[in-house]
Amino acid sequence: MIFFLNKIMHKPLSTFSPTSLPSMYRLLAILGNSQGINLAEDEQSLRKLPNVEIEWLREPSIKKLVSILWRREKWDILFFAGHSSSKEDLTTGDIAINSQDSLNIQVLKNPLKHVQQNGLKLAIFNSCDGLGLANALADLGVPYIIVMRESIPDKVAQYFLRFFLEEFSTGIPLYKAFRRAREQLKYLEYPGAVQIPVIVQHITAQPLIWPQRQYQDKIKDFDEQITEKCKITYN
Repeated sequence: MIFFLNKIMHKPLSTFSPTSLPSMYRLLAILGNSQGINLAEDEQSLRKLPNVEIEWLREPSIKKLVSILWRREKWDILFFAGHSSSKEDLTTGDIAINSQDSLNIQVLKNPLKHVQQNGLKLAIFNSCDGLGLANALADLGVPYIIVMRESIPDKVAQYFLRFFLEEFSTGIPLYKAFRRAREQLKYLEYPGAVQIPVIVQHITAQPLIWPQRQYQDKIKDFDEQITEKCKITYN
């Protein structure tokens, strides 16, 4: 299922050129309160990703999380796994960052806006009842947010994440990778699992793909050849 946040009218998405993640990208992985769930599977799926630099935050304190978000480093993807919930009006939600602290996403509004302005392209919340989180992040201008719309068994969340990351990281466009991963949930013995993962897209978001290192190397080689020819011609 796909949702669009369109408070401001912009030109159609079809006129945009695809946005690619860099060949070596940065990912901030927040592993929150793990009581009753197995986050090791999520971590394993992330570790299999190619060409990635991951910064891990395991059950961080509020102070630690805020300080990390305010840093100057750029993250292309923000990932959270743990427990979460949405408010009734679905405008915001809470995340349990450790066994003692549960934060409303609005508390992190300013540091998250900083991360968004610094180049964040995708946020993934592999946790329960996340529509409020997605809408709050879309309000901040985050291009794409993937969440689970309701409570979800550990196995279903892990299964979806693994298939989605496997598809997306091979260069398949974001929406196609999302759809393929959701289709895989049909084969699990959990009624309605296909409808649980959701993408919320900001109206200004451009189509997102994950370039392959081989493709990037070809572009680099071509640029170097052109530069060398220019030097020869100039001399």
